[in-house]
Amino acid sequence: MKCVRCGQCCISVGRTFWLHGDFKDYPELQRLADQTESQDDGLPCEMLQMKDGVAACKIELLYGRRAKPKVCRDYPVLDCWHFNPQIEKGRAICYLESG
Repeated sequence: MKCVRCGQCCISVGRTFWLHGDFKDYPELQRLADQTESQDDGLPCEMLQMKDGVAACKIELLYGRRAKPKVCRDYPVLDCWHFNPQIEKGRAICYLESG
């Protein structure tokens, strides 16, 4: 399975969804998290970066995949909304069969 980096998994989780992380090994992120008020507002996660239609996580870009919240690293492979319109956008991860 290969992620197509569409960003739909981060679109409607809330601006501060990234606060679910455990940043004890990342003091800069921990300081930022301590200063950030949690907002479950249904907006895209503020760590989502879209460039030329390709999604990336700012945490992963700056600190590596291990720094991302566990819920993001371990997000289950679900049916993608691209293939199953019954799945709510932003609540399923998008994977395509690798060929």
